[in-house]
Amino acid sequence: MSNAADMSGHKGFEKTAEDKTNVQGDDRKPSRRNRGGVRGQQPVPSSKFKGKCDDIADFVFDIGLPSSTQDMFSTVLKEIAEYVGRSYEKAGDLRNCLIEMDIPDIQEPTEPDANASIGKTKMYELQLKVYVEKTIRREEQLQRIFALILGQCSQTLRDRLEAGPSWKKINADSDVISLLKNIRSQLHEGESTATVPGVSFLQAERALSCFTQGRHMRNTDFMKKLRSLMDVFEAAGGHIGRTASSFLKNSSSPPSSSEVEEARSLAREEYGALAMITRSDPRRYRELINQLHNNNLSGHDGYPKTMAQALDMLNNFRGSNRDHNGNNRSNTRGGRGGRGHGRGEDGNNNDGGTQVDIEASSTNKSSTKSASYTAFSMMACEWFDSLTVPAMTASQFMNMLPAIWLLLDSCSTVDIISDKTLLHNIHTAEHPIDVYCNAGKVTLTQQGYLGDHPQPVWYNPNGIANILSLNNVIKYFHVTMDTSRDNGIYVHRSDGSTIHFEPSHRGVYKHEITSTSINNLWDFTLN
Repeated sequence: MSNAADMSGHKGFEKTAEDKTNVQGDDRKPSRRNRGGVRGQQPVPSSKFKGKCDDIADFVFDIGLPSSTQDMFSTVLKEIAEYVGRSYEKAGDLRNCLIEMDIPDIQEPTEPDANASIGKTKMYELQLKVYVEKTIRREEQLQRIFALILGQCSQTLRDRLEAGPSWKKINADSDVISLLKNIRSQLHEGESTATVPGVSFLQAERALSCFTQGRHMRNTDFMKKLRSLMDVFEAAGGHIGRTASSFLKNSSSPPSSSEVEEARSLAREEYGALAMITRSDPRRYRELINQLHNNNLSGHDGYPKTMAQALDMLNNFRGSNRDHNGNNRSNTRGGRGGRGHGRGEDGNNNDGGTQVDIEASSTNKSSTKSASYTAFSMMACEWFDSLTVPAMTASQFMNMLPAIWLLLDSCSTVDIISDKTLLHNIHTAEHPIDVYCNAGKVTLTQQGYLGDHPQPVWYNPNGIANILSLNNVIKYFHVTMDTSRDNGIYVHRSDGSTIHFEPSHRGVYKHEITSTSINNLWDFTLN
């Protein structure tokens, strides 16, 4: 390539397909052996006690039932919240607040300045009137909800709640959230150790540290139960996550109470997020766990920072080596692939190529789609030849290149992506493609869309890199390289921004995707 190169192209990325709904996360079908508890309404452990509210009489908080008290609390709370939302006047906003156990204060309007206009003054008066009405209604609603929750508690549980040191204040204030936290603590502590703080602490600590996601546990349930165990551990006197000082900015003055509280919240969220990833079901998410670990060793921290981010990561992860039942699949490079799994059109190999030939094979009786595409991949030759063992399976090479690298290859005529999290709308291609290199041949059967890239790309689940063909990129974009200025390739977008590809230590031109969320990796994040 000359010192100053201009590789023509035009227009920016435009969306060409909608993202597909994830079927391997929360919407995964349950096993036949575990129907009736995975999706839909969760059964509550049977109790002779009936709640005082006839509409939800069977949904009660009780002590001494079988060990599924975690399920009991979340299920009963959900029923109470939904009953409040549909039965109490103008209480729809409290439904989610109860489920999340967080009822925010009603915001008081800001009083205007003394020199404010008549219009602003009138507006403030109206807002203040609405605020007063909402505040009065909220107090009445919370008092009714407080009584409703108590009515769904067995007498044994009520006796324990009323014997607690904070009961008088909770009862006087009709503090719904504190009541729910006390109920949850009592349910988790168990009968024999409820009055022994030290043992309660050890039980809560063990329950939290040993909790993992079961094979058929939905991701949302996993997060809720983990959050519940964290709350119980804190109520027993434990501290979640790293110390607050780890999250405080270096300053000569001591931090304020609000800064310390915010730091503790960050520590708690970090702990929950990492726990969700590292303790997720290994049958479904081992590949994700390994990918994050290997990227971290390369100096790229892709771990989520909040539990919400972790939930999104689990829900949207597409593993390349497991079927719909979570079983591992092993595929080898060098032979023709089997039937494609999932939906994908074009796919990309991690290897580049110098030409693409379309070979018509209409006489092939075994295929209803008679065309076969052939491509040559120089990128694969460089990397595979250096290993001197071309017959090994591709899974042994998957961690050679960081998953966050997007390569631009002048020797390739096909776009091949190996990281499934970068793609959406993966589907079976109308015609397969055979990619050749010194290591042999691989047949690709799936395609997907790389963010807003104007054409589909090939998906190679057993690949070692994510590669864009320079030959394809210049069809849509203006591409330049001027080594007198710097050693980099620039892809110019219609909005004036550029995608910068810089050389790695091996000489391949890469663009590091800087998004910390796997969900957004397919959205090109520019350096």
